[in-house]
Amino acid sequence: MVTPRKAVEQAIAGGVPERQPVCIYGGGMWTLRQAGETFAGLAQDPERMSEVIVRVARDVRSDIVYTGSGYNNVHVAALGGRIKYRQVGAPDLEEPLVKTAEDLAHLPLEQVDSYSTVQTVRETARRVAEQIGDEYMVTLTSWGPFSLGAQILGVEETMRGCFRQPELVRQVIEFAGEFLRVFYAPLVEKRVIPMVALADPTAAGSLISRKHYEKFALPPLRRLVEYFRSHGVVTFLHICGNTDDRLDLLLETGAEIVSIDAAVDLGVAKEAFRGKTCLGGNLHPVHVLQQGTPAQVEAAARGCLDQAAAGGGFILMPGCDTPPLTPRENVDAFLRAAWEYHPAAN
Repeated sequence: MVTPRKAVEQAIAGGVPERQPVCIYGGGMWTLRQAGETFAGLAQDPERMSEVIVRVARDVRSDIVYTGSGYNNVHVAALGGRIKYRQVGAPDLEEPLVKTAEDLAHLPLEQVDSYSTVQTVRETARRVAEQIGDEYMVTLTSWGPFSLGAQILGVEETMRGCFRQPELVRQVIEFAGEFLRVFYAPLVEKRVIPMVALADPTAAGSLISRKHYEKFALPPLRRLVEYFRSHGVVTFLHICGNTDDRLDLLLETGAEIVSIDAAVDLGVAKEAFRGKTCLGGNLHPVHVLQQGTPAQVEAAARGCLDQAAAGGGFILMPGCDTPPLTPRENVDAFLRAAWEYHPAAN
């Protein structure tokens, strides 16, 4: 029987897989909630964190296993950012780190490797990959360069800066890309993980124009993807919101998997990506996956499959991060819809 990892690899290759690939997206806080844990409680304990992720992964059987999911803001604490932890939900960065190019020049990038929580997240990814990486596609998540840069500068300042301070925005996003290269380097250059997962929600169409995406977000992202590919590591890219006007630019990133939000027409995206890259999506994570009944979830999942599974190159997943309060029976119904689907016959 084809393993979860093999099913994903077959989808990336573009052919019709032996079994329809399916996964929850992200789900870091959901995973911890299933185990009765919090990120704050495990942030310095990679052994326990990896044990939780492996245990839930083997129980749920989602094809892609995301380590580091929901912890994206914590990384910038290595640069001096203050983090606010929540009982339920992802930790937040309390305030931006820079206002000027001079501030940016003083951010201590050299501290990334020594920061304890970065070490925990990396070690967790290594342990999970070691334990179940032959069976599941194990990845480590982070923000993409534009979204990470927007955290460093502030989202509102980044939006305004695209018009008023374009050079500062460019420098911050370039710095964020370099931060991510340093963050991932020990796991990528030694092929510890086969996939990197980047979430770039601030690059959505509801926040920046196509023109600004092409000018600010695309170049550092493309270079980062090229770096991963040079070491034989796959890139999974997700952008929230409506990206109908930039599907072609998402292809230009070079990411081997592009995951789209529920706001995007799945059929349109399938046609745009057919034969070019693997498409992931796009069941509504809140209105359907969290708030629907299992029967409604399964029916909606089958609808996604009917739109995009034919011909392969498709992974069924929610259109954004799996909410922490999503009922387990709904996740089971979602996965079951793909397990019972036969791609070769469609």
